[in-house]
Amino acid sequence: MTIIEIEVIFDFVCAWCYIGKRKLDHAISLYQKTYPDGKNDTFSIAWKLYYLHYNTQPHSVDNSEVAKVRLSDMSPERQAALTQWMEQIGRSFSVNFKWGGKIGPDTRDAHRLVRLSRSKDASVQSSLIDGLFAACHELEQDISDIEILQMLRLALLAARVFQLFLIQGVHRLDDAQDPSDFYEAFVTVKEAEPTQGI
Repeated sequence: MTIIEIEVIFDFVCAWCYIGKRKLDHAISLYQKTYPDGKNDTFSIAWKLYYLHYNTQPHSVDNSEVAKVRLSDMSPERQAALTQWMEQIGRSFSVNFKWGGKIGPDTRDAHRLVRLSRSKDASVQSSLIDGLFAACHELEQDISDIEILQMLRLALLAARVFQLFLIQGVHRLDDAQDPSDFYEAFVTVKEAEPTQGI
């Protein structure tokens, strides 16, 4: 078993960081499904914060106001093309960008929540990060708002209901597995079945 260590330097307000997270998840899944014994390897991901400070105000502001400032050097046509391009790339990774909502002065508390989740299973931290990105970029929520962070935390705790699938009493699949994992277990059972002569 190999441990593959990855450091990710990011901020939640960065749309490219969200796409990058989805690309990384996809690459890890692909590796574990296709590389010989890849499913036995472990990925250790360290999430390191980087504050982008898109909002320079001491309070939350509309995302549209931040976009006006950040994209002020682009023509309206170029801004529209960039938005369309981002939406197209997002859709290819099941991200449906929405550009409304508010953005707070920083993402410090969201990063604190991620840091606190380090003591949990890696999938818990990954789910939390996915939830924070989705809240910011798809649900148009202000992730500097403590109430939003509390709701995300509670939703994550509620979703962590343990599930266990035992196939033939031997093959163990935890929680929400990929359908290909079930398929692989079914094939293993089928191939282990003694052939019956006529």
